[in-house]
Amino acid sequence: MARQARNSTFGHHPLRQAALTDALSRITTDPAVCGGRPCIRGMRMRVSDVLDLLAGGAMLEEILRDYPYLEAEDLQAVLRYAARRLNHPTIAASRDGHASSARLLDRFSRRTARPVHRL
Repeated sequence: MARQARNSTFGHHPLRQAALTDALSRITTDPAVCGGRPCIRGMRMRVSDVLDLLAGGAMLEEILRDYPYLEAEDLQAVLRYAARRLNHPTIAASRDGHASSARLLDRFSRRTARPVHRL
């Protein structure tokens, strides 16, 4: 019982997972549309465009009024996509060649099959 409550709290509930998958299916990438950047339902409205509008202070209702071809579910999908995208760890090397960054990169590249290129 406690495990079931914990799973639903953290989004592992089957119905919540299905809703998340459905929302994320609204975000598409196609090399022929906006250079392959993530877009909403194959249209030329990029995820970054909506995020820029929100960062600039636009309200969801305002965006829906100004862009009538968007749906409320599209905006939810944009936010979910951005949250998922930002939740992944990123390893970056510094351009100034700090030894700690280089060590981390060397250690990571030995563990992976693909080579890691330094900047």
